Amino acid sequence: MTVDYQGFVTTTEGPIDIYLGDSAQPIAGRVSRSANQNATPRVFGNKPLATFFQANYKVGDTVQIDILSPTAVRVRSGAGS
Repeated sequence: MTVDYQGFVTTTEGPIDIYLGDSAQPIAGRVSRSANQNATPRVFGNKPLATFFQANYKVGDTVQIDILSPTAVRVRSGAGS
């Protein structure tokens, strides 16, 4: 997510729903505004998100993210899916 879109994500630290691909059920994630020095959001999805990225993307791919609400995002499946 570029800095241009960071205003669409919650300004507070806390939970975020992360939908992976076409899944109807989100995984539990967390937003941190203190992880980056410029206070842009960093989203953590732990093992489920890492596994999804490894299965669907390779290094250098562009990841498409849909911001559904300030506390919900969808990570689109990559070309490798």
